[in-house]
Amino acid sequence: MSNHAMVTASQFDPAQLTFRDLICHYGTGRVIHIDGRGASKQIQYRFGIQTEIGDFEVHEWMKLVRVLIERAGEEPLQQRLVELLEQEMPWLHRDFERQLEALELHARRIFENPEWVAYEKFNRR
Repeated sequence: MSNHAMVTASQFDPAQLTFRDLICHYGTGRVIHIDGRGASKQIQYRFGIQTEIGDFEVHEWMKLVRVLIERAGEEPLQQRLVELLEQEMPWLHRDFERQLEALELHARRIFENPEWVAYEKFNRR
């Protein structure tokens, strides 16, 4: 069962985390009240990634997944995912969008799933 609480990377020991812990279930968005009331109210919007272990701010989640990729020595796989997305998903215009999508796919271990539409193309290299 998912933990819907907002969490930070500092609450977890990266050595104990697995890719399964960080699979993106869906993106989240929350308004956070900063200060004030009424017309002088100050808010900010927080974009997050809901995982099995909690709702991480997007950049923190990305850092944690990268730590797991480095620990597993899978940087070349990650780079290949980014390259594949550049070729196959032209609607991802910004590098940030491609990096985020590639990290989501990597955490899901999509390249190990023979039912993935790009399985043969990706694993043929």
